[in-house]
Amino acid sequence: MKYEKFLEIIERESTSLKHEEKVAICLMCCNRLAPLYSEFAQVEKWGDPALLTKCREKAATWIIDSKGNSEISTEDLEKIIPDSEDFGSLLGSYAQNASIAHSYLLDQLETNDRQPLIWVLHKCYDTIDFYVQEVLDPNMEGNLSSAEIEDHPAMVSEVFWQIEKLESIRNNLNLPEYIEKYKNEPILNVA
Repeated sequence: MKYEKFLEIIERESTSLKHEEKVAICLMCCNRLAPLYSEFAQVEKWGDPALLTKCREKAATWIIDSKGNSEISTEDLEKIIPDSEDFGSLLGSYAQNASIAHSYLLDQLETNDRQPLIWVLHKCYDTIDFYVQEVLDPNMEGNLSSAEIEDHPAMVSEVFWQIEKLESIRNNLNLPEYIEKYKNEPILNVA
């Protein structure tokens, strides 16, 4: 699927979601991205995966009772977002996407606007894009076409996952159970 079509679909599908459904999708995405940050923190001896966990816990509590259970803020997260240029590895880029997505999750708690959700979905898309480029072009020669990336099975799978979750979460009467069902589903296995 072409990127423009993907963007059109996620924007359309996110428009009619309730606030708690938007938070739930963001949380599910962050659950998938979190292992990448943890792997990065372990390898680089930098970062704070526990802070990301607190962020997800705050969102999970908010979904249940519309209240956060901690004082964690986007300013707290900014301190643990790696600059991918400082670490020079794809793992640093993955960790950057994961931690920024968590920041957007906190933003989504504060607003019913769909933009934080769109940004979180983009961070997942970008993560898979980075992965596909590394697989198809390990020497980073830059010879890949958009079609080669968009048609790669990992990218197709990610796009399908996002669209399916956007469609299936609408009017879900048990969001905590739905989130729990997919809680241990990493976006990539990097270990």
